[in-house]
Amino acid sequence: MTSTIAVALVWQWIYSPDAGLLNQVLGTVGISPQKWLSDPTLAMPSIVAMSVWQGLGTDVIIFLAGLQAIPTELLDAASVDGAGRWARFRKVVLPLLTPSIFFTGVLS
Repeated sequence: MTSTIAVALVWQWIYSPDAGLLNQVLGTVGISPQKWLSDPTLAMPSIVAMSVWQGLGTDVIIFLAGLQAIPTELLDAASVDGAGRWARFRKVVLPLLTPSIFFTGVLS
């Protein structure tokens, strides 16, 4: 959804060891500033968090489109047949969302 360069610049500002937003928030709680991208134990989780945040918008739109494509008649019929929320999700929604799940898996 957003440019990779814009995401990198925003997260560079968030992870900045000197005046980063995340270190300022942690400073208010009393935690010392961290070197998010320099510390070997924090670098990979920091990059994973940035990557998840970057791809989340696209995935949400794909899943929303998949959910809107499910006919309400199928959910109503399952409800009339006595299916609860979990059964409707497992037997109706999840099988009809498998193309969306596959597509987001391939994109990710």
